[in-house]
Amino acid sequence: MATSPSSSVLNKNQEDFLTCSLCLDYYTNAKTLPCLHFYCEKCLLTLVEKRGELVCPQCRSVVPLTGSSTEVVADLSTNCFINEVVKVFKTSYPDECEAKISPAPCVCEENSCVNRCLDCSMNLCHTCSKSHAKVRFTEGHRLISVSGYRKDAGGQSKPLNQGIYCNKEGHKERCVQTYCSTCRFVPVCDDCATSSHTGHKLVCREDFAKSFIDKLRQPLEILEEKRDESNQSVQSLTEELLTITELYEAESAKVKRQAEVMIAKIRENEGKLLEMLKKQHDQATKRLECELDRYEISEKNIAATCNFVDMLMKFGEADEIILECPKLLSRVDELIDCDTKHSRKDVFPAKFQPSKENYNFNNVGTIKRVVSCERSEIPKMVLVNESFTVTITTKDCESVMEIL
Repeated sequence: MATSPSSSVLNKNQEDFLTCSLCLDYYTNAKTLPCLHFYCEKCLLTLVEKRGELVCPQCRSVVPLTGSSTEVVADLSTNCFINEVVKVFKTSYPDECEAKISPAPCVCEENSCVNRCLDCSMNLCHTCSKSHAKVRFTEGHRLISVSGYRKDAGGQSKPLNQGIYCNKEGHKERCVQTYCSTCRFVPVCDDCATSSHTGHKLVCREDFAKSFIDKLRQPLEILEEKRDESNQSVQSLTEELLTITELYEAESAKVKRQAEVMIAKIRENEGKLLEMLKKQHDQATKRLECELDRYEISEKNIAATCNFVDMLMKFGEADEIILECPKLLSRVDELIDCDTKHSRKDVFPAKFQPSKENYNFNNVGTIKRVVSCERSEIPKMVLVNESFTVTITTKDCESVMEIL
């Protein structure tokens, strides 16, 4: 991850990316939901305790509760990338951040770290630092104090990333630098690379992470197009809502003008017509508002995922990219398959038809539903006494609503 304060990830103008939308403060131990939206652990815990369920505030995806609220939130995936960026931001802009940086834990998880190994990227307390210098495999490693590591390179802050460690028994403390392509990209430490993986094709973690970036780049471009398409659909639906309201008002005016030429007896009839017209307007408006809400959610989901993917690609460590990419690829595929294109229909679903009986005060007119019809081709010329068939198909079975 890029750690220079001058990098865009630490730009004060992008501070919102590091702010939890629930507490409006910097993320504290950010947890990622299955939908890839992330919030503070304490905020999610409060949310579950208040509602009795865990529902994403942004996309409304439901997370099943398989235990207590504390257990469910604790079992969620920790967003290491966001947590590290927040640490770097707080270190780079202390005046803009009220909270102090909490000390990073040692690998023993019992004490706070005081040193960092530059060779295996491990955070160590005093006791672990002494043991680290005595073990045969790590006795030659370079240790540096945490404060010195943070202020290395002219005061530029660095994150204390724990990294990924070897899976082999007895090698749990060794940081992974390579992946074995022959063994389906198993993470291996330096010792395993020269022993059990001799002759295998090894790939350094930076190249392995770059392969994930290459996989994300094309779907990200598609997602950006889908985001733009969602935005256009939202604008189109907003305009359509205004248009359908104008049409509703125009049809209502026709009803009122026709009713005004009649005597007071037909006022009740007028009210019924307006009520039916209003019902059609409300139904059409509700349908469009549901679509608008769905496209707005799609737009927000796609924009949030694009933003996170873009930040991860630009500033993520190799380990962070490797950890996040499988989930991101699954989420990206899900978002690519979602519907983001709206087909506009500028037609109000009902029309007022005045009564042809001018002196029938009990019937102002009727409200007809707008239906579309399809008919088969009619021949231009036929012989005398020759018969032919015409098929007419309507797309709305409720063709007429009439008040008698």
